[in-house]
Amino acid sequence: MMVNTSTMTCPGCEQPLQMVGDPGKRVFNCESCGGLAVVLSVLRKIAPDELVNELWRHTRATTDPGRRCPSCSQSMALVGMGYGNSLELDVCRVCQIVWFDLGELAVFSPLPKPDEQNWQMPQNARILLAQAKLDQIRREVTRNRDLDVRTGNYDRGTNTVRGLWDILLDVFRGLD
Repeated sequence: MMVNTSTMTCPGCEQPLQMVGDPGKRVFNCESCGGLAVVLSVLRKIAPDELVNELWRHTRATTDPGRRCPSCSQSMALVGMGYGNSLELDVCRVCQIVWFDLGELAVFSPLPKPDEQNWQMPQNARILLAQAKLDQIRREVTRNRDLDVRTGNYDRGTNTVRGLWDILLDVFRGLD
């Protein structure tokens, strides 16, 4: 599997993807639409093995064409995961890249049920989710900066800063 990271583009809006995360745990984020390209080996570090294995089994069995791969531009497989909310993911069999539209990663690998008290999201997953959320907040602040200056509406900026602070606290609490 060879992933071309230099020219990866979003399969949804065709904007360049930005690499985020530490070496070995990198994901590729679309700053425009919030989608994520995740290599299968990285997905195994942040999602349960059974879930990733099920996704790959469905990928090999499907013939439904999906969008173009952000790396090799070949058609990805459109894989339905059978959840009640009809989660459909695009998966490249060649590059082993899974494309998650905004919010789909959280649906794919949801938090545990409340009765699973000993479960804790892996640190790598917390960091990746925090980085993606920080990027989203940064885009929102940039997008709203001109609006706030022209209209004098600073409530959204205050809420954004408060949300950023809450995220940082959650991440650092989990780094015990």
